[in-house]
Amino acid sequence: MFDALDWDFLSGGHGNVGSRADVDFYRQFLDDLEAAVGEALGNVPWGDGITDPAQLNAHTAYLSNWIAEVGKYATEKLRPVYGDYSGFDHATPKNAELVGMYLYSYR
Repeated sequence: MFDALDWDFLSGGHGNVGSRADVDFYRQFLDDLEAAVGEALGNVPWGDGITDPAQLNAHTAYLSNWIAEVGKYATEKLRPVYGDYSGFDHATPKNAELVGMYLYSYR
């Protein structure tokens, strides 16, 4: 019987073959990302990112600006551990926003 813990390498379909340690690292990153976003949701005040509320003609700007601030907060929280990895600055803020919207909407 196949045991998921018995394998040594993973080929996800594209790129280099990865090891069990690579998968463990990625799973840890995802756990850390969720924790950083959860912290951000509790610490970033609603309305952050809005510079002049009087200029708004719709309430929808609040959510999009706030979730961007959540993404920035979570990114900075993760930076000490993951900041030197390729693509961190480009991908992490938006990934954090996506996790934030999921947590905000479904939890």
